[in-house]
Parts: sequence; C-alpha cells; structure tokens
Amino acid sequence: MADFDIRLNLMLGIQTALLGAVTRNLRAVTCGFDEKMITMRFIFDGEPTEWQRELCEVASTEVLAGFRVHHITVEILSHPCPNDIRPFYLKELVYLRWEPSEDEPG
Repeated sequence: MADFDIRLNLMLGIQTALLGAVTRNLRAVTCGFDEKMITMRFIFDGEPTEWQRELCEVASTEVLAGFRVHHITVEILSHPCPNDIRPFYLKELVYLRWEPSEDEPG
C-alpha cells in the first residue's frame, strides 16, 4: 500500500473511530505510520481517567481492524493547557480542539 493510501485510510479510520469518543479534556490526536507500524498519540489536558484511556484503546482497535499488516502503538500523554502541544505532533494531526490564544478572547 502506498503512503498516500495508508495516510488516507488511516486519517478516515481514526476520525471514524473517534466519533463519540472525544472527551472535553482531549486536546489532540496525532498519528504516524510506516509500512508495518501505526502510532496513535492522544494528548489530554490533565491526567486522563481510566475510562478515557479505555476509549483511546477502543478507538485504536477500531483503526487497526482496517489494516492487515500493521501493528499499532497507543501513546496517551498529559500536557495541560495552555502548554504548547506542537512538539508532540507526529506525522499527521487528526483531531485538534479549539483553544484560545493570547490574541483571542477566551
């Protein structure tokens, strides 16, 4: 499968898996991939609960079902707002919640 096809299927797969799984403290979901491995990184505003961690695992399992030759790694990070999360982005950004900047009203 070409990189473009993997990217397209992965982005659609993750967005579909996130339906109903985005909690108020989920700041971003980002992913990376190669020929055999997919990495999904969930970045939370504060420490996620066990239930929120389980939602991440369920979403990643749904994504993995669409890829026959890939393995998946799930990373769950806590990085409180307003700290910059851009250094934690992987190859693709799939979900990003709106957060006010210094120039915008909160």
